Amino acid sequence: MRRIALLSLGLLLSGGLTAYALNRHGGTDTLPQEALPTVYGQLPESVRMALVNDRRIQASQVNRVLGEVNTAQMLGFMYGGWRKGFEDLDLSPEVDGYHFRMEQRAPGVVTWAEPTVLHYRSFVAAVAADGDRLREIRCQSERAELRPLAAPSLREGQLVCPPGSHRLS
Repeated sequence: MRRIALLSLGLLLSGGLTAYALNRHGGTDTLPQEALPTVYGQLPESVRMALVNDRRIQASQVNRVLGEVNTAQMLGFMYGGWRKGFEDLDLSPEVDGYHFRMEQRAPGVVTWAEPTVLHYRSFVAAVAADGDRLREIRCQSERAELRPLAAPSLREGQLVCPPGSHRLS
């Protein structure tokens, strides 16, 4: 019960810090490090760690969901072509704090996991056909921001994460 109370307090303060920082910085959708008030540093270590663990859990869940989408797309491609939506894959990706969308782009399909919570990071995944091979990649933004990442690109037979992100395994 104490952990839930601390997490609730941390999320409440996090939301307040977010609103404060957004108002202070003209409503931008990215939060510069220097924008975090010193109050965050004064939070109990257990609350700060709960916030960090929450972000890690969400990121792990998004990575798993994007892996499932990529796998389903590769199977779909082998049996007739790319699938246009999650319904065609018989999937309904859901992770708290994220909105998922998919778009068919040559030479494959791109899936975005866009955060709806300011302190979460953006994700993008792609599957592409390169001759007789299928390639897949999942990428996470380096910083927390509400705008989506650019789509990965196919270079020299390899999918590459967009600038400002790194590849996930």
